[in-house]
Amino acid sequence: MASSLNMLSPNFKEDLLGCLFGGDIPGCLLTCICPCITASLGRTKVDGRFDQWGWCDCLCGSSPYAVRQQIRKNNGYAEDRIMDCLGACLCGPCYIYQNAKEAGVTVIMPPNMGRL
Repeated sequence: MASSLNMLSPNFKEDLLGCLFGGDIPGCLLTCICPCITASLGRTKVDGRFDQWGWCDCLCGSSPYAVRQQIRKNNGYAEDRIMDCLGACLCGPCYIYQNAKEAGVTVIMPPNMGRL
């Protein structure tokens, strides 16, 4: 779904409001209720250690902005720090969800729920 907010995330395949309009209600709810889980899933996927996700990744947090910069670097997208900053400020959960989806995460639950 195209949105006027796409200018906040140029080159991204996932729509910024994909959480709301993409049909992934469980992923959207998880991201809205506990964004740290979705953010940590995106971070570990971008870092190449998705199978090593643990609760410390969730509890110690990650910067969605830093994750976005790494996604841009990994995918060869042009830098757009101002728009990335605005996107993070305007709709944090949507931004986190978009990062995770762009990194290739299916946002439902972490792969290793019991691991610290």
